[in-house]
Amino acid sequence: MAIMTSIVGLHFGLVLVRFVDHKERIRHWMTASILLFFLALLLTFLGVPLNKSLYTTSYMLLTSATAGLLYCAIYLLVMILQDFSTTQATVYIEKPILLEPQAPS
Repeated sequence: MAIMTSIVGLHFGLVLVRFVDHKERIRHWMTASILLFFLALLLTFLGVPLNKSLYTTSYMLLTSATAGLLYCAIYLLVMILQDFSTTQATVYIEKPILLEPQAPS
C-alpha cells in the first residue's frame, strides 16, 4: 500500500510539473481526489474495513483523497489568492536552518 500512496503522490507532482495553468492543475487534483474519495467509500460499503492498523486499500484511498484536497486548498490560498499570512509559521521554522553557520571545510 505504501507503493500505491507513493504513486498517487507522484501523480500530484507530475501534474504540478506538466501543467502551467492554475485551473488545469486544480481540475486534475480535484478530479483525482474526488475519484479516490468515492472509491474509498465504495470499498468501505463493500466490506473492506477502514482500518489504519492494517493499512487497508480503503484507508489508503481515503487518506490520499484527503491529502489531495488539502493540497488543492493550500495551493489555492498561496499561489492563486496569494495569501501568504496562512504560511507565515513556516518562515519562522525554516529561518534558523537557513541562518545556521556552516562548518569550516
